[in-house]
Amino acid sequence: MSAQNHVIVGMADIKVGDGTAVYTCMGLGSCIGVVAADFEANVSGMLHLMLPEAFRDSEVTNLAKFADTGIPEFFRLLESAGAKRNKIVIAYCGGSQVFKNCHRTKLDVGARNSIAVESQLRKIQARVI
Repeated sequence: MSAQNHVIVGMADIKVGDGTAVYTCMGLGSCIGVVAADFEANVSGMLHLMLPEAFRDSEVTNLAKFADTGIPEFFRLLESAGAKRNKIVIAYCGGSQVFKNCHRTKLDVGARNSIAVESQLRKIQARVI
């Protein structure tokens, strides 16, 4: 990827490549977009995730959909592209409350997503800026 690259990241999607890029995803709402870069290795990427954790009773067919599977997979892809874990910097946004009167309930998916992302990033000792 060159600095002029524009990469569209779909819902429950991961994109990783060489160089920097302009990463775009539409309508985060309660979803979370996580961007990462290792500027020394010239690797960057974006993860769009929808839910905090995979359903216990279902097979996970899309790792990017959930924070608990998507973040480890995102880091695996970044590292396989040449990034070094201790050099990766992370920023993320999203996690809004989109349903009225759902504060502190299971329907407040945005808050649950934010907590899950923070937990996963802490677990892997990611540098969040």
